[in-house]
Amino acid sequence: MPKTQIRNLAFISLGLLLLGVLMLFSHVLPFFFLFRYGRVLALLFVAASVVIYWVAWSGALIKTAQIQQWSWFVLVLLLGFIPLLIYALVGPETPNTPVVVYAPPPGYPPQPGYPSPGYPPQPGYPPQPGYGYPPQPGYPPPNQPL
Repeated sequence: MPKTQIRNLAFISLGLLLLGVLMLFSHVLPFFFLFRYGRVLALLFVAASVVIYWVAWSGALIKTAQIQQWSWFVLVLLLGFIPLLIYALVGPETPNTPVVVYAPPPGYPPQPGYPSPGYPPQPGYPPQPGYGYPPQPGYPPPNQPL
């Protein structure tokens, strides 16, 4: 759900809530006595406000979880309407960029004179060129009995 839709739903919910509360306490606004069923209509406005708020609230929670803004997620989850309005007005729309704290160094280049990486040769097969340790001076060559 886009942030603009969350914002619009939150403001519609706030407006319906204020209108319903003013209609319930109609001694403040005497023209609401003109409605025959003003109290019922006021309760319907408050109920619609709660449903619309719930849709905006759940949309904001889903959106903040998708973009991995966990601080906004916790604020909207625990504190409710005010953080929802603040998120809908100025909250982020992009995910957090991961911060690399430690990057291991790249692999070391191959050192001359050492065997190539991989499995050792199987017995009974001729040795592969370039595999194994280089011959050392003063030692008998490989494959000769001592």
